[in-house]
Amino acid sequence: MKDFIPERDKFVDVAADKTWHSTNQDVERFIASDTEAKMRAFLQGAPAMFTASDNLTLPADVDLTSAMAARDMLQLALLAREAAKDEEASLSNEDLEGFGLRIVKPSEEQKEFLRERAQMIEEVADLATEGESEQGFYKQERGYTGALDLEADIIGISFDAYVPKGLYTSFLMRMLHMNDLATEARGIANHWSSEWCIVDEDGNSKPSTEKKATHLRLICALGYYEDSDVGIRRALTNLCDTLMTLHMGDVRTIVIDGQEIRSIATGIGSLWWSALDAMRIGRLGACEVCGRPFIANNERGKRRKYCTEACKQWRKVHPGETRMNK
Repeated sequence: MKDFIPERDKFVDVAADKTWHSTNQDVERFIASDTEAKMRAFLQGAPAMFTASDNLTLPADVDLTSAMAARDMLQLALLAREAAKDEEASLSNEDLEGFGLRIVKPSEEQKEFLRERAQMIEEVADLATEGESEQGFYKQERGYTGALDLEADIIGISFDAYVPKGLYTSFLMRMLHMNDLATEARGIANHWSSEWCIVDEDGNSKPSTEKKATHLRLICALGYYEDSDVGIRRALTNLCDTLMTLHMGDVRTIVIDGQEIRSIATGIGSLWWSALDAMRIGRLGACEVCGRPFIANNERGKRRKYCTEACKQWRKVHPGETRMNK
């Protein structure tokens, strides 16, 4: 069956099963690899994270900086989703900074335009669709960010992050290019942009050429939201969705002998797919001790509170205390 796979050099040979396929447990192990030593151990069983390859031997020169940056991004997306779903905790604009989100206050003219646009999309969706799920898809395809209360204040929210230059930024640039093609083909707005820059030791940045750059700046305009707890939760949900979509740009459906097969070109794309799959079949939680996200499956009785047994035991010795993962 190997000979039937198209674009052999660009996509994973899923039929021959010659490459690594991640699982929900791999996602947790990847997130738990918060030191270079742990990440190197993780990569021993998951090589070729950022490029398509059939080689299961870990290269001698491992880009640990890229792997750690990719781990941080996945953790950020999962924590954003967890914060959005946790209705017991109230959220404010200050909470957005920890997720790399920036707030812009639109002018009164912009607010009025946004309200009119939201109302128009609602009316068009009612006419063009029948089911609630179809309406949701129709609205999201047009950059709709939720019903806006005519009396509520409105804020613009964008994602702004700096990623160290390396294999991960090369992967992200490919995903951004694929996103450009997808949005152009579907006739929808592209909210992503990027620029190379130099970041100094104090965290200050300035634009640069790719050759001299130390970081890639990722920017995504998430849209406009109500300046409220509900609006902030919607923005965090959209952040997770947007990052998931970007990182799974190398997921492709191919047909072999009449059978539909999902092909994932890279290890990092596989991990993000596994994270999405885990959110569908399990519950996403955040450790009460360190804040690290975890995926709880087959829960019976008490809900899981800790990411690892180590954190569970630590809490017994330090009741009520935390050691939040930065």
